[in-house]
Amino acid sequence: PASCTEEGIGIPNLSVAAEILCASTRGKGDHSMSNAHVAALDANVAGIPVTASLLRSDAKAECNALSPVLSGKAHVLEAQVGPVKIDADPLLPTPRNVRVPIGVAGAYFIIDEQTTSYERNRGDITLTALRVVVPGVADVSFARAHADITCQGSPVCEGSRFVTGGGFLAGKKHFV
Repeated sequence: PASCTEEGIGIPNLSVAAEILCASTRGKGDHSMSNAHVAALDANVAGIPVTASLLRSDAKAECNALSPVLSGKAHVLEAQVGPVKIDADPLLPTPRNVRVPIGVAGAYFIIDEQTTSYERNRGDITLTALRVVVPGVADVSFARAHADITCQGSPVCEGSRFVTGGGFLAGKKHFV
C-alpha cells in the first residue's frame, strides 16, 4: 500500500491534482450501480502528462430473473495523454477498451476499459474511464467504478436503497 502523509498519499512516479474527485454506489435487491468522476485532472504518470476536463465512469449490474445483466459507459471530455489528444478528430474517435500507444517506452492508455465476469447467477463489471500504463513503472486508473450482483430470483429484497460515496473538493477535506 501507498504511504500516507499530511499532504496525501505518497506514490512513486505519480502526481495528481484535480478539482473534484467523487464516487458513489447505490443498490437495492435486484440492481446495483456505481459511478466515479474526476474533474479538471492534471496528472503526471512516470513523466507522462495526463490532463482532462472530465472523466466519468458508470457501472450497472441488475437481474433478469436468475441471470445478471451488466452494463457500463465511460465519458472522457477534453483529455490528453502525453502527445495524444483523445477524440481530437470527431470523425475518427479514439478507440475504446483497447490499448492506445503513447510512444514512450511501451507506454499506453485505455479509455472506457471494461472487465466483466459471470459465474452462474453472479456477475460483476469494473469500468475505468482512463487507465495509463508505463510497463514496470506505473499503472494508474482514473475514474473507476465497480458494480456486482447475485441474482436470487423472486422475491427481491424489500426495504430502502443503500447509498455510499465520498470525494474531495479542492481546498476542502474528504467527505462521505
